[in-house]
Amino acid sequence: MIVLLLIVLIFALQFFTPYWWWVIVVPLIYGLLIARSGWRAFGAGFLSGGLAWLLMSVYTAKNGGVLVLGRVNNMLNLPPDSFVMFLVCAGLGLLCGGFGALTGYLLKDLFRNSDDASEVSLG
Repeated sequence: MIVLLLIVLIFALQFFTPYWWWVIVVPLIYGLLIARSGWRAFGAGFLSGGLAWLLMSVYTAKNGGVLVLGRVNNMLNLPPDSFVMFLVCAGLGLLCGGFGALTGYLLKDLFRNSDDASEVSLG
């Protein structure tokens, strides 16, 4: 359920604003506020970021982005109607979302355990 909510938030924010980094910020906030473990944070961010960017790239290609997609495929020496660019977009979204959520969880964990870290001796 949380993955679906993250997908909707990422998709909506990227649709209405021109910024690509929502795929990192939304999972980071999830990891910071809600996630209960690093693996769960990474998994939710991983799936939501990848699926949101896959949906956004398919939506863009179906609504006039075919010309740009063909030119990028041409630059990369791929067939003009290749599905590889969709996989590249999804892969980037997977990594950005996963590591964004994990970063949020680790920041929360860092601040939660900051009292223990002050007792560590460097000498």
